[in-house]
Amino acid sequence: MLRRLLVPIALLAASCSSNAPHATTPPPSAPASAAQPLSLSWSHAADLPLPRTEVTAAALNGKVYVGGGLLANGVATARVDLYDPATDSWAVSVPFPAPLHHTSLLATDGRLYLVGGYRGDGTATAKVWSRAPGEPAWRSEPSMPTPRGAFVGVVDSKGRIHAIGGASRFEPLGHLIDAHEVFDPQTKTWTTAAPMPAPRDHAAGAAVGDTIVVAGGRNLSLTQNKARVDLFDTSTGSWSRAPDLRIARGGIAAASSGGFVFVFGGEGPSGTFPQVEYYDVRKSVWLQGPDMPTARHGLGAALVADRVYVIGGGPRPGVTVTGAAEVLSVRSGG
Repeated sequence: MLRRLLVPIALLAASCSSNAPHATTPPPSAPASAAQPLSLSWSHAADLPLPRTEVTAAALNGKVYVGGGLLANGVATARVDLYDPATDSWAVSVPFPAPLHHTSLLATDGRLYLVGGYRGDGTATAKVWSRAPGEPAWRSEPSMPTPRGAFVGVVDSKGRIHAIGGASRFEPLGHLIDAHEVFDPQTKTWTTAAPMPAPRDHAAGAAVGDTIVVAGGRNLSLTQNKARVDLFDTSTGSWSRAPDLRIARGGIAAASSGGFVFVFGGEGPSGTFPQVEYYDVRKSVWLQGPDMPTARHGLGAALVADRVYVIGGGPRPGVTVTGAAEVLSVRSGG
């Protein structure tokens, strides 16, 4: 049973950034008095049965899959849990082919795609697998050209998978990656797109129409968080800048609903962030939503109907875990 939380919404517009790929001057800030376009409220769902952080989440056929991650002892897991919003209940699904964390689970063309991530030893993989509901095992797909973890994985309006940025190895080792690679599930081929203008790991992204929003992230350390936001236009293949997040943060999750992209959580040296920001793609402004009931980083987010399910993560910086599953209801009109 969902347990509703009434959370007042204080509206604030975000600060801003610049234009891509080489622009250095941010767009002007949106006024703090900008009109509230959405009615947002939080409720609780049944907790994730196996608490963990650095998970990935995707929605398919009205259900939410949460996979991989790190347990409280820092060990990676291959476990996949399946949440049914209709019954507010969890079941164990087919596990990943290998223990992974900082990976990306994406739904397109009626299948789940598992892309890249870090193995248990912290090295990055380029492997890709897919599975449709009801299939007993994951199927190998063509590997992406660049092994990486902690990258942005997004499905665009044509059902293609974008792998953007990330790092070559689990922090603090490795190096940042600017590669932007696109997988077409229909042709089973990878192509190269314009590189990420400002490489970073632990960013998050989501698509609205032809626009992919890539927000936040960091430079291989939670002491090097970024507020930067970049937009990729899939129709032109070009990048531009958007207003910055109000809070520089990495270890975040993102999801889109309607014409808006929501950013949840994150961590910094002094703690984790409960703040929710959402970007109006049409007006190019960031607005402040109601805080998450549980501040955390390394969480997963997935949209089903008009609700974003925000699941798992770490309530404190580093390897800490929670099973918190909280639901943001998104409705038009403030």
